[in-house]
Amino acid sequence: MSARPRRKAVSLDAPQTIEQATQLLSDYALCLTQAEQIRADADAAIAEIQSARDGWLKPLDERMKTIFTQLRTWWAVAAPHLTDGKRRSVEIAGCIIGHRTSMPRLDLGGAKAEDLVARLLSDGLEAVIRTKHDLDRQTILRELGRLPLEDLGERLASYGLSRRQREEFFIDRSGEKPAPTEIVEPEDAA
Repeated sequence: MSARPRRKAVSLDAPQTIEQATQLLSDYALCLTQAEQIRADADAAIAEIQSARDGWLKPLDERMKTIFTQLRTWWAVAAPHLTDGKRRSVEIAGCIIGHRTSMPRLDLGGAKAEDLVARLLSDGLEAVIRTKHDLDRQTILRELGRLPLEDLGERLASYGLSRRQREEFFIDRSGEKPAPTEIVEPEDAA
């Protein structure tokens, strides 16, 4: 098995002076502004398209609802003749019309779920009760962040749990829009 050839990353020239860094940051801010504008324009266009779609669909949905109600009434009378009592649906004009059984759903009989859980548990029916266990990460982080560690924090640390944070590089837009950048050559460069 031959080793895959190594690929080198594209060489990037890092700025060497504050002026070069300023120019790059100005470029970065301009890219941010353009990206935000593109996203805003796209969101506005999508909202406009969705609004037009909803306007076109509304009368169709209303018409389908009316037709559905009319055909449901008609089906109650016509079904026995069209199905000979052997089927629950038929195909007519590119549509299937009939009755079908919906997916089952649990009816609580007017009781509250919390009350039913308590009653079922007291009657030994744990098999039908779901329990979800999950880490409370915020509480664990808070306990591990207390210095010196208290009893709970020490016990959590004994499981190998620890707080982990790292420094990460970032570039954010400052509060104001960037002013046009003017690069001034150093005086001794001439």
